[in-house]
Amino acid sequence: MISFKRYNGREEKEERSEALPPQKPARDVWNVVLDSMTVGEESVFALSFHRKGTSVYYLHRHYRSREEADRETMQLTHDLALDQSEFEGKYALDIAS
Repeated sequence: MISFKRYNGREEKEERSEALPPQKPARDVWNVVLDSMTVGEESVFALSFHRKGTSVYYLHRHYRSREEADRETMQLTHDLALDQSEFEGKYALDIAS
């Protein structure tokens, strides 16, 4: 009589194959860009996301205060450490267009 056994190692391999491969950090694909411009006589600061290697820019927000723009720039730069898909989801970056 032949008996078949299931080895524990086989179960672990099957579980691992279902796991998604690790994604690269968003900073490998995205930059955060802060531009200043004059509207009338007032300075305005535009904060955008730039997809590296392309001419694609997504406007995030305008600020009238340089301090607020710098604060938000620091937060967005920190978030570039997130996985690419997590970052794109958090900031609703539509990469299909």
